[in-house]
Amino acid sequence: MTLRELTYNYKPIRTEGNLDVVSLHQAGFDSAVASLGTSLTEEQAALITRYAEQLAYTQWEARRQDVIQEVDATYWLVVSLSKREELAGDFVELVQNLENDVRKMADAGIATRADELAVRVKVNEAKMALTQASNGLNMSRMLLCQLCGLPSDT
Repeated sequence: MTLRELTYNYKPIRTEGNLDVVSLHQAGFDSAVASLGTSLTEEQAALITRYAEQLAYTQWEARRQDVIQEVDATYWLVVSLSKREELAGDFVELVQNLENDVRKMADAGIATRADELAVRVKVNEAKMALTQASNGLNMSRMLLCQLCGLPSDT
């Protein structure tokens, strides 16, 4: 359910049997009630309708709160991942600078080839972490758009 789909529209449907209620519920009609073959007075029907409306509103409100909570959690996930991506980008830049320094040191004979290779491994690890952060950010943005009922490229 998305924020755009979340509307409160209750219209009770009275049926005769419990299988009718189950069938209507499976078809997406959550407001079906069954008298189960007993006769109902107008007062009883009004009372059932009132209770059913209260129940429907309570269920709608619970779904609304769930959607709002999920949107909120996803929003903060996007914020967190955007900061993680920023930090990962800064770390890649830092490790690449270290790689250049170690390469110069290796050329000068101060560092070994093993040192140079170890730094290259760290550069690759940092780039992989940046890619993972970017992918996670893109996925969480798409989820947030889906929850809000917006196109995923927004």
